[in-house]
Amino acid sequence: MAVAIKFRRRRLLQYAAWIIVLGMGLSTLMLHHRGLNWTKRLSALSGDVNAGEGTTFAMPQPTRAVPMHLAADKALEKITTSESTNTRTTSTFEESASKLPTTISTTTTTSTALIRVKCFSHNSDRWIRETKDSNNDAGMTADLIDTLLEGPKYFKKLSAVFQETICHDQSPLKQIAQQSPSVPLEQRVEEWYQRFFYLALHWKFHQPAQNEYQTRKQCQNDENLLPQLQHFQNRHSIRNFDFECRDAKFVVSPIGHIGFGAFINTQVCLTILIALRTGRIPIFTIQSIYPWQKDKLDPWLLAPTNCDRKDLQCYYMPMTPCALLLDDIRNATRYGSTSAEQRWLRTRMDIPEEMKRHRVVAVNSGLQSKGQETSEVRSIVADIVQQLMDEWIKQQKEASEKEELWSKEDWEAMKLAKLWIIEKAREDTTGLLRQFYVYFLRLNPQYKAVLSERMSELIPQDLQPSNTVGVAIRGSDKCKKESTCLPFPRYMELMSDVVHPALDNPSLRPRLIMTTEDPAIFNESLPYKLNASFPFEFLVNDQDNMQGSGFPKDFRDQGENTIVSTMTALLLHLSAGRVYLNCCSNFHSVIRNLITAQCGAQRHGNSFIYSHLSNATLTEKSDWGATPLHTVAHCLNEEGVVPRRFRICCGWYKKDAICDEIWEEHLQNREDFMQKIEKKKIG
Repeated sequence: MAVAIKFRRRRLLQYAAWIIVLGMGLSTLMLHHRGLNWTKRLSALSGDVNAGEGTTFAMPQPTRAVPMHLAADKALEKITTSESTNTRTTSTFEESASKLPTTISTTTTTSTALIRVKCFSHNSDRWIRETKDSNNDAGMTADLIDTLLEGPKYFKKLSAVFQETICHDQSPLKQIAQQSPSVPLEQRVEEWYQRFFYLALHWKFHQPAQNEYQTRKQCQNDENLLPQLQHFQNRHSIRNFDFECRDAKFVVSPIGHIGFGAFINTQVCLTILIALRTGRIPIFTIQSIYPWQKDKLDPWLLAPTNCDRKDLQCYYMPMTPCALLLDDIRNATRYGSTSAEQRWLRTRMDIPEEMKRHRVVAVNSGLQSKGQETSEVRSIVADIVQQLMDEWIKQQKEASEKEELWSKEDWEAMKLAKLWIIEKAREDTTGLLRQFYVYFLRLNPQYKAVLSERMSELIPQDLQPSNTVGVAIRGSDKCKKESTCLPFPRYMELMSDVVHPALDNPSLRPRLIMTTEDPAIFNESLPYKLNASFPFEFLVNDQDNMQGSGFPKDFRDQGENTIVSTMTALLLHLSAGRVYLNCCSNFHSVIRNLITAQCGAQRHGNSFIYSHLSNATLTEKSDWGATPLHTVAHCLNEEGVVPRRFRICCGWYKKDAICDEIWEEHLQNREDFMQKIEKKKIG
């Protein structure tokens, strides 16, 4: 019964729209009989600046004429209501337009109405008219947009998809070209296992825009329509990477004023997990949503001064092509205003059931956890991967007999990798999370070019990852409560006495990539850098701004330099075959996750690969051809990585005998250091 009533109501609304449109048509015909050209009159009413060249038309002053398609919209708005700003408005113009006779000539309709019907048939009138939180499409070519929107669906475009990541060009993640049959099967499987997580994220967040993109692309490829399309988009502030995604739901998160690494490790990771679990798309915004955000906008402190939008897209790719209306963001249903709600988000990685009907939900998860993968989320990823593989199979069937999109060995590896998504959930508890970092840190075209130029200046052409070591040293505020810190000479002792002898070819002078945010540490490195007898040749970023703190408020005037320096440090370490980190640092944790995601120049040996081998050790040959593991990322805060003398302990570690001693030594050394400073001041 309810369905029948709804159907009748829909019919009545369509009839009402028809009456309005026909009425406008009759009025226009009357104007025509008064001596005015029909097409020119409509063009003038539609605001077409090119209408009726040489013809003047005085607009009535008391009232403003309304274009036909907007008149229908306004009439319908008076007799239709929506549940809230988060619900989709029905009975809009495009539903009525689909019933219009197809015999109407394009010469008797305005360019605006034509573009509206032909190029934006999947969009609501509200989205077209109102102010959008547009995506940054600066520097995005048609090919790049096509890669982002369609890439994962087409096997031949996968290489282009991964080229947009910050991963090293030699990284396993990027090496999609068919490999030699001699490559061990477990190596192939792990590569596809890592890629599948990334592709699932990419496709999940781009797929909702597919229909809009296909329709708009047809118009872009029509030379006759292209000028009118561009005029329409400019008029309604619709950028080339803006899509409504009407059937999608969203989870919105504010950009916090915390350290960049902390922001990624906590809010970014948990928001993406919540989005995956609830079937939503994540968006990070500077729009004020919560009561403590007093101003209308809450700009990101690290945004460059020359970027008006002041958000993450100043440096990075949009998370999604979907562009929400500003009103929908500001009026989003909120959750996470209290510590209890934040704790609920972190433990459940979900949103309350009563909020799931809303299209836009804002979450604030706090800063204590990045969340954990669940079997439910892994199943969602596996389903997305299966959809993509089904598309690839169709493409292989349609390809010529001589063209093989993949080898038999690669296809076998892909099938096993898809199974691993579920089977490896226990052994590899961060497989999906690692790819969050790879996806989130995709540089936009402008800063991709900036970083590419910076790296070409820093990296010697003859640099070999196997003979290159990275050491990231965290100092400044990190050494107060969050972590013990080694004196700089002890870092150098670790490099010369432990790391250097373990290199494959220590007879050659290897390179040492050193990065730090602390100017004092950099100054201490200079004597070693100038010492020809030191076993390493230093490779440092002389343009690093070394902000001296992990708190953005301390260096907000250095936003651009800080992000460029941070990304340069990250890219430098991805070039090394061994990297030593203090993973008490959020930024160092980001580096580690990228390396273990197979984003670095040298393969990182992830032990979960061989967890299925019953009686084989990691150094023995097996039916899988298991090879010795090579660890690239070494966290000095983890037990057994380095001798005790070089061990670091985090402030939140459970106190054990070793860390108790290390913290006691650290605090004593710090007190002695502060006393020396005081004596110098007195003297």
